[in-house]
Amino acid sequence: MLCYEDFFDGKNTGKPYRGWEDQAGDYMLAVDMAFLAVPECVKADSSARTALLKATGHIAEREEASAREGIFLPAEHIAEAFGLSGFEKFCMFLALLPELDGKYERAYGQLHDNTSQALATVGLASRLYRLLWELPAGGVLMPSRVFFKYILEDIKENSSVSRLSRIIRLSDKVFDFLTARDSENSFPEYGLRLEFPSNLPTLYLGEEIQDKICSILDSLSEDARAGKTALCLYGPSGAGKRLHVRHAARHINMPVLWCDASVLKKQINNTVDIAKNIIFYSILYKAILCLYNFELLEGGDENAASHVLSRLADNVDALFILSSREWRPESGSTAYTTIALPIDIPGGEKRIELWRRLAEGAMLDPCVDLTELSNKFNFTPGMIERAIREAISEARAAGEAVGSGMLYKACIRQSSNGLESKASRLKPAFAWEDLILPIEQKNMLLDACNHIKYRHVVLDRWGFDKKLPYGRGLSILFYGPPGTGKTMGAQVLANELGLEIYRIDLSQMVSKYIGETEKNLKEVFDEASNTSAILFFDEADALFGKRGEVRDSHDRYANMETSYLLQKMEEHEGITVLATNLLQNFDEAYRRRFKFMIHFPMPDQSTRRRLWEEVFPKRLPLGPDVDLDFMAERFEISGSSVKNIAVAASFLAAAEGRCVEMKHMMKALKNELAKAGKVVVRQDLGGYGDLL
Repeated sequence: MLCYEDFFDGKNTGKPYRGWEDQAGDYMLAVDMAFLAVPECVKADSSARTALLKATGHIAEREEASAREGIFLPAEHIAEAFGLSGFEKFCMFLALLPELDGKYERAYGQLHDNTSQALATVGLASRLYRLLWELPAGGVLMPSRVFFKYILEDIKENSSVSRLSRIIRLSDKVFDFLTARDSENSFPEYGLRLEFPSNLPTLYLGEEIQDKICSILDSLSEDARAGKTALCLYGPSGAGKRLHVRHAARHINMPVLWCDASVLKKQINNTVDIAKNIIFYSILYKAILCLYNFELLEGGDENAASHVLSRLADNVDALFILSSREWRPESGSTAYTTIALPIDIPGGEKRIELWRRLAEGAMLDPCVDLTELSNKFNFTPGMIERAIREAISEARAAGEAVGSGMLYKACIRQSSNGLESKASRLKPAFAWEDLILPIEQKNMLLDACNHIKYRHVVLDRWGFDKKLPYGRGLSILFYGPPGTGKTMGAQVLANELGLEIYRIDLSQMVSKYIGETEKNLKEVFDEASNTSAILFFDEADALFGKRGEVRDSHDRYANMETSYLLQKMEEHEGITVLATNLLQNFDEAYRRRFKFMIHFPMPDQSTRRRLWEEVFPKRLPLGPDVDLDFMAERFEISGSSVKNIAVAASFLAAAEGRCVEMKHMMKALKNELAKAGKVVVRQDLGGYGDLL
């Protein structure tokens, strides 16, 4: 006779479970009783039924006690999260037991009358469940689609097998959760990571955006008729998109399930399994889903983004999308209504205030000017925070206060990006005293520097930002003959502002293939969008020299390329400098697009005299016969040619072991002019003709 007391001692009746092992142990005992009761069931043995009902009552009482005490039981959590029935929860335990004790494989085989069938089936589960819970005979107990899809392993079975013969085997994910093996909250194979937002950094900016996000989420939870919604937060890296999601998740008291779209892209041909895993974890942890790096899904297959979302729409009602750019799906391509919210780089006064707040508590040297840093570096909140943190670490290691130099170096490191693959970084080695220009041009260059230093005053404090149609950047045109100091002027600008400078050779950007030039330029500006580096576009004549009257399609596309560059320069938040040898390539409409146009003229005689005086280092041995007045008066050459002649003459003198003499100057002069196609005869050299 089957006796309840032979299995359960009664000591724990009504007491909460101590954990999953305790609960699984009671299910083992109940199933053991059911095994013995199977033959007696046919005889309708009343003692067996009584014993079985006491066993299931014992389990129910302990589960209720656990719930009252707030004890976490993985099986109860799964059942509640996925809405499983009592039968489905029993099926889950029936599938778990062989994983814990091999005797159940043999027992299942005996009940199947097939020892090779070591796993439970739907039919066996239904048979045992009816015994334990005294359900009436007849009818079929069948798990739901949700149970088969998310709880069980996807086993490929013969289509001729009946539903009752379907094997019940837990998926690895469910088994790990039931047995507390997934405590890491990270599932890298699926690009997923779970976060329970707490102790969040203060949201210094974008309070109005956060209020709007929370309002949308509240309305979705209150209105059962609300449709599926995707909140797209877009903006540059470090702008605070993830912090907004964390604050919003804390507001609705939900964890965040982060999903890296770069991992999804690698598995884009397997979207069914991808979506299944994402949905499983979002349901299991009752988490708000957030797809980040979403712009990566837009490259290549145009439908990749919509395809992934269409798979998620079955079970995910609301989610976040984080992207560097706005994403709006084509009409009808997804079930989600997309709400796009920009998370921009803070400008002007807001960015200055952010620097001050994030630097609170840091031991700053009194000379540190946070306003100047804010104006020079077009940084996101994340970049500002990292720069300050790195400077503080450097200062602590040196046992000093945080100085301007430390902060500048930290800011430069934040600006490092992919620009070096598309441009050449110049070392700004020249200062104001090295640049020999007419005073008018020097003053214009100084005015350009002041545009950056004081733009927070003019644009933000005085309100001009609302009256300007384009960005807050500065576009400058340097024009003049070759060798007159345009590149040096750009380096002086970078040195004065303490910024990096990248040289982009436009002749290398221009492509004969339609659309490629614009693509190359877009990549440069995209890479530069989060930096404060100066973009110095050299060889502009390679692009602007092609512009002219439209005679065919090539002329039309050349004009389009030129307009595209000027448009990107206007939109850019930083500094762009364009250098050209031929101003006539720029008509009036194009010239208006530049805030400054600075002429670098050929030096006159007095300027050439200064150039010759400054070109030789103080340590260089200069012979008494070197006639700088003659060089300045007789030869109308550029500053670049002056430098080339001086360097070449110095090498000639060094080879002879002598100081630099006029004969070295004459030979170097002749070679330099020959490069320009000019033939030098003795008469041109005056009294120094005999030196050649």
